[in-house]
Amino acid sequence: MRPWMPLVAAVALTAGCGGASAPVGSTARAAGFAYTVNAFACASEICTLDITIHNIGRTPRTPGVAFARAYDTGGREYLADLTLIGLDDPLLSDLAPGATIERRLRYRVPADHTIAKLELRESPDAEAISVPLP
Repeated sequence: MRPWMPLVAAVALTAGCGGASAPVGSTARAAGFAYTVNAFACASEICTLDITIHNIGRTPRTPGVAFARAYDTGGREYLADLTLIGLDDPLLSDLAPGATIERRLRYRVPADHTIAKLELRESPDAEAISVPLP
């Protein structure tokens, strides 16, 4: 057996498992979607998340906005503000199999709070992908 074979097997077995961590700029898969956090920035009391979402499933799926939750250094949770993206946003419609969209989500965060991470998940009971923020 080649010395690198156990490592390859371990990576193959853990790829796609819940509780994963993915840095900004990398793509992570969760159930039927692949997510890429392209950028995250805060100014005043609005934080913006630029994200690419790809439907890797075989059926249409609605991403919604609750899939991406922000957490500050005190552990407080923030949801994207629907009033800042609009009810006609493509995130609220079915995304066809194989389709990709790029969106910007906005969060209202008190100016004295610092967002430390994002958690991405397809549904509330699914394992989260943690995205640590610099």
